[in-house]
Parts: sequence; structure tokens; C-alpha cells
Amino acid sequence: NAACVQRELFESELFGHKKGAFTGAANNRDGLFVEAEGGTLFIDEVAELPLDCQAKLLRALETRRIRPVGASREVDVDVRIIAATNRDLWSEVRAGTFREDLFFRLQVFPILLPSLRERADDLVPLAEHLLKRIGAPSTRLDDEAFAAMRAYRWPGNVRELLNVLRRCVLFADGPSIDGALMRRMLAASVFGYAEQDKDRAAIPRSDRQIDRQNLAKLETERAELSTNLA
Repeated sequence: NAACVQRELFESELFGHKKGAFTGAANNRDGLFVEAEGGTLFIDEVAELPLDCQAKLLRALETRRIRPVGASREVDVDVRIIAATNRDLWSEVRAGTFREDLFFRLQVFPILLPSLRERADDLVPLAEHLLKRIGAPSTRLDDEAFAAMRAYRWPGNVRELLNVLRRCVLFADGPSIDGALMRRMLAASVFGYAEQDKDRAAIPRSDRQIDRQNLAKLETERAELSTNLA
């Protein structure tokens, strides 16, 4: 995750270092390029890299050689690179925050991932996967729940879907999530209310008049839950 790499540790993280190369370098350490030798290195949030780090990454990609910090010789590497970002990289190039040469070096086979609202058929497998992820693999959504999910615009994409499912699991009476509960949890979403103000098609028309009622009921249930937990 490029957003989590400190600038001063960038070279060490990607290219490794030799013992004694800097304060705290008590042992030799292979970087991610060496660890991924013969395989794939996935660089997430690549747009977050500072310009000087972008230059070092570009050189490694161009030459397929790296020099660990403190080493006297370069090392050949054979690594496939996959980079991801939620930003428009070309806009970043025009703004001067992303190197144009690195952009074109990475732009070998671009894949644009559509937003969740454009992938309604993915909602079922995604929901099933996320329910397992949050520890509720036996929970099932009925047809009305999926219909409500398909009608929603999902401005927060998969992260919002995960949060909605967490709320549904928290307030479900049993192992099933029905349409009424799903609509309440969508209405309680911060994104849900913002979308309704901007686009009244966010939630089916038949359910809009009960938004205030749903929110009041949700707040009551939250208070009762807090009391029970206490």
C-alpha cells in the first residue's frame, strides 16, 4: 500500500537494505521486489507516492534492476507489476502530481473497474463473500432484500455495501435479512440520505415516505441495544 509507505523508508521497503545501511538496519533485508521474484507485486494507491519515490520506481520498472540501500551492486529482478488507484491518473499528470513517464510505463494494460451501481449482477456473490468476511456465513438475504440493493445507487461502492451488511446483521432477528430490514439500513446510510437529496431514485418511491419513521425506529433500537450490552 503506497499510501502507508514513509518516504524515507520507500527504498528499503521496495528494494531492501544491507546491514548497517542506516540507523536501525541491524540485519540484511530483502525488499518487496526480491520477495516477489518470479511473481507479481501489487502496488495499491500508487497515486499516493511522492514524486521522488515515483522516479525510483520508474527506474526499477525500466531497467528491471534494483540496488538495495547500502549495497554496492544492483540486482536483477523479474517481477510483474500491477498498480491500482482510485484517482484519475491522467488528471494527476496534468496537475503535476504524478510523473507522465511513470504513467505511460504503467499504462500497459489498463483495467477500469466500474462502480458497484453498474454491476448489479455482482451484488449477490459480493454480499455472500462479505457476510463470510464479517463472521455471518449462515446469514441469507431474501429476494426482496436483493431487489432493494439493486435499486440503490451505492455511491460508497463495496465499502458502503460492507457497512450496510454489518448493520443488517446487527439488527436482524435471525439468520435471514428481508427486504424491510435492508430498506431500513439503506435509509439509515449517510450516503443514502445524501443520495435522496440529490437523486430521489436512490430508494424505491414506495419506501421514501417511511424514511423518518425508519430513522426514529433505528435510533430507538440502537439505544435498546446499548442498554442490553451495558
